[in-house]
Amino acid sequence: MPLRRAKQACLHCHRRRIRCDVLQQRPCSNCVAQEVACELGISQRGKYPRKKSLKRQAAQPQPILPDIPTPATATTTASPKQRITEPTVFLGESSPLTSVMDPSQPPKLHYPLPDRLAPTRTRDEAVRLHQVQRAAQLESDGSLSFPPQQTTDSLLQAYFRWFHPCFPILDRADVHRARRQGTLSPLLLQAMLFIGVSLCDDETFARTEFAVRYRAKFLFYSRAKAIYEADAESSPTVKLQALFMLSFWRGGPSEERDVRFWLGVAISLAQKRGMHMMSKFSHPSKERKLWKRIWWCLYIRDQQSAAALGLPPRIHDEDGDVSMLDREDVAEDEAVDDPVFGTQKPQDILYPVEMAKLARLLRTIVSTQYLHHQKPDLATRNALNQQLCVWESELPVELRLDALTSESLFLTGLLHLTYQNLYILLYRPVFLDPTPHDDGQIALDAATKSSRIMEDLLSHHLVQHGPTHL
Repeated sequence: MPLRRAKQACLHCHRRRIRCDVLQQRPCSNCVAQEVACELGISQRGKYPRKKSLKRQAAQPQPILPDIPTPATATTTASPKQRITEPTVFLGESSPLTSVMDPSQPPKLHYPLPDRLAPTRTRDEAVRLHQVQRAAQLESDGSLSFPPQQTTDSLLQAYFRWFHPCFPILDRADVHRARRQGTLSPLLLQAMLFIGVSLCDDETFARTEFAVRYRAKFLFYSRAKAIYEADAESSPTVKLQALFMLSFWRGGPSEERDVRFWLGVAISLAQKRGMHMMSKFSHPSKERKLWKRIWWCLYIRDQQSAAALGLPPRIHDEDGDVSMLDREDVAEDEAVDDPVFGTQKPQDILYPVEMAKLARLLRTIVSTQYLHHQKPDLATRNALNQQLCVWESELPVELRLDALTSESLFLTGLLHLTYQNLYILLYRPVFLDPTPHDDGQIALDAATKSSRIMEDLLSHHLVQHGPTHL
């Protein structure tokens, strides 16, 4: 019996000239198998203009319309950079999956997700039911509960006073606006409170309803972790920001979910989003700056933790193409007039930029001086020494030790401790070498300078506010 021609096909089957059963079921069996959106086009049958209509239209004056490029023209003149839209999936240039995407579209790395695969939808009723149950569990176990406003304000103030200048992974104005409107992500807020209660001074903590700081830290950490594990947050950027904060949890030596665990999850999510290939995309200015800050904060933290623990870093310079952080990336577009959220100071703009440069040098020092297959040589060590000297000579006056003020002591001290630590790493093997060598004194001098800086931070009660690498 000959096959009957289907009266209508979905757009997916129509483009591929395959038989479609969309009139019997929707989505059609082909779209279900391919896991793509099943969409019906609007038939033009019987809707073409008649001759009489054309004659009447020709007799009437036509309005002059601006030239609008057709889809074909837009394709041929499109910029090689791609504008990112939510939600999308990132596929690297080597991925074979790009060959099964729509061939009529120009090459790209981000592909839009079908509507039915969007985070706000679910293909499986069982999954949806599980998410509802997890949300109810979060509500019942207190993960969506927060301390009184006075305590919350104090901890947020500590976050923006001590943590945000070091790691500007948030947009201060956006967070301020979201909190005022009551739309701030519970995951993000719990993570910020975890950082705030970790870094606030003793007087501020004494005014809270908590008796022991460690228990308060564990409470907010556990709540943020529970919300993340319940997948109750659909924004990848918010997840990234929260994961970065969770990487500051100082668990015991036997705890699996430690600094490296959360940092690794955050880096994997950032790479899955394509943050390491930012030159390929055309971001709005605000989003580009935020993404770049997040990526470099991940890079700084990754290199510091890897060097401190003697473990390989997760981010390698050759895997990405993100340009060096600069002042424009850190400078805020909107000022916030709120004592809780604070304001950005000149040293707040400069510090992350200089730390990113030192992190890149740290990566080079570790990879050339400490990898088992690398044999340190004098020429490489001298070249790295020269790069460190150049960095110090080009340092802005706001972050120089000889121009130190009480306002800039915290960030300046952190920066120069990091700088001196690079000298220690570079010359420690020479210092420990049983064969006497004059260059070994450089490591000892750097350690002496670090001790003096630490004494200044201790005398001003600033050490407790420093990040983990201190």
